Amino acid sequence: MFFNQLARKKRARLGLRKGAADRTLHFEALEVRRLLAIVNFDPGIYPNQYNPAGTGYLTGSTAVDLAPGTHNVRLGGSAQFTFDVDISGNVTSNNTDAAVGVGNTLTLNTTSITIDPAAYPNVYRPARIAPFGLSGVQNLIVVPNINDYQIAFTNSQGFSFNVDASGNVSSNNTAAAQGIGSTLLFNTTTITIDPGAYSTVYRPKDIAPFGLSGVQNLIVVPNINDYQIAFTNSQGFSFNVDASGNVSSNNTAAAQGIGSTLLFNTTSVTIDPGA
Repeated sequence: MFFNQLARKKRARLGLRKGAADRTLHFEALEVRRLLAIVNFDPGIYPNQYNPAGTGYLTGSTAVDLAPGTHNVRLGGSAQFTFDVDISGNVTSNNTDAAVGVGNTLTLNTTSITIDPAAYPNVYRPARIAPFGLSGVQNLIVVPNINDYQIAFTNSQGFSFNVDASGNVSSNNTAAAQGIGSTLLFNTTTITIDPGAYSTVYRPKDIAPFGLSGVQNLIVVPNINDYQIAFTNSQGFSFNVDASGNVSSNNTAAAQGIGSTLLFNTTSVTIDPGA
């Protein structure tokens, strides 16, 4: 009895209750926090946009706080490479042709390539490796040993290409373009836009310099989807050109493809201003 009374007093001092509901004393483990390290990014002579470790696209040198582990640098489209950061902030590139790590700095390597649009006379858009739409032959500085750089057209993903460690170019869509040494050479085909009974302006985005009317022959890059025909304040509709230059419409109520011709469908509407 004496021992039972002593046990009850002990529980009372510890704030415990008897039985299954008895409280237990324990130590809560301290949260383990991952320490961040400052990593410097030096693009060297690379003049265009890159996205270090998902922080957003930018140009020029920058410093980013990063946890130890594997991170990537994006160069537009699906083009990217990875690097590792250790607990001390030291950087190791996993693609030493693309970049080198020295201490806590990752420096991009570069090479020069040429984009030759051949007979294609209008705008093309190298994603992130040029600041805006281009036309004509262009020399571009890029990061070597990278796959899936992108050439786009308005509202079209266009096609992708690769640059190897020596700066040689290869196309991932050989009907659209071919790589010859360090040059990406466009292939071209001619299509016809026939507006049918539609008598006013239509706007083929990027593949014509301005609004057009009437039947027009246009030089385009083959085997590309989602070329765009727009109207003022309207996105209009898109169409595709296959490897042989045949046209298909993605909106068959608006237009139809007949061989290499895109033929508009039309209807009449009445505008009644009332009183």
